[in-house]
Amino acid sequence: MKITAQSSIINSINEALNETTIGIAIKTKYSINVILNNDNSSVEFILKDGEIQTDADMFWLGWFSNQYFGDIDI
Repeated sequence: MKITAQSSIINSINEALNETTIGIAIKTKYSINVILNNDNSSVEFILKDGEIQTDADMFWLGWFSNQYFGDIDI
């Protein structure tokens, strides 16, 4: 899953991934790729080798993002 938004929002996502229980849990299962630039920045969640994606994963990734960032392009 990839989220594209302003750099300040992507920075907030990255910060929350390191500081919240749900964010830390997400990082145990997904690699996080953050790309920052002047126009649109993005954060991409990439399932780690050996992990299995579930419907609950998509729920939590979406919930996590919306809790912090409101209107985003997923």
